[in-house]
Amino acid sequence: MKPILFIFLIVIILPSCATLSETTIIETLIPTPTIPLNASSTESFSPLPTSSSTPIPASASPLPTQLTIVPPLNPTQVIQQEEINSVLQEYFEIHYQALSVSPPANFLETGFGDLVSDGPDAKDFLEAEMAKLAVEMKHHELHRLRYIDYDYSLDYLDIVVEEDGQIAKVHLIEKFVIFCELSLLDDSENPKICTEGDLTHAFLLRNEQGGWKIVSDAYWDYWWMRFRAPGATTEEVLNAIHLVMQRLETMPSPTP
Repeated sequence: MKPILFIFLIVIILPSCATLSETTIIETLIPTPTIPLNASSTESFSPLPTSSSTPIPASASPLPTQLTIVPPLNPTQVIQQEEINSVLQEYFEIHYQALSVSPPANFLETGFGDLVSDGPDAKDFLEAEMAKLAVEMKHHELHRLRYIDYDYSLDYLDIVVEEDGQIAKVHLIEKFVIFCELSLLDDSENPKICTEGDLTHAFLLRNEQGGWKIVSDAYWDYWWMRFRAPGATTEEVLNAIHLVMQRLETMPSPTP
């Protein structure tokens, strides 16, 4: 009897050991995910820092996390942004007034005043921009497209000031709604919108003698897409603008 009982116990114990070993191996190869008790299905994260910001860890926890905190602007940065905003706001206002029924006096001579840098690297931008605006003004006059009213807003994407505080790069979206002379033809009491849309601008500014000056403004409206051929030099762009102006000057003025 004793030998038989011993064999029987071995038969019972061995399958149990085998099952335990397989279960242990499977659990080792496929770890069970750990879910914190306070986990939420809709977690929100702060935006990733831009080139002008320095990420600061949200905590000293060793666990990996995507959460970053963008440090607030210091007083100097706040002042810089306010000054840049003021310059660009005035620049756009002159732009819109130039294309309206009441442009600034002597605009084609005075241009943007002291808003634009006197540096040689800003000369090409200013010369081309003024020539292009002269064509726009003439075209609008001939086709009754001068602005009688307008509304615009500037949505800043980023303002990056270099560490030395002398150079700033600004990206923004100009959104606009324009009512022109043609808007009054059908219904003067309820004029229709002449055009609306948005344009993305990339500005370069320089701090000169304690004030921010515009060095360049890159954007692609109808006229710049027409005049700025790929690889064209400033001289070639100005020649293309000049040819269009010559043609416009030969056209008769609209009748009252």
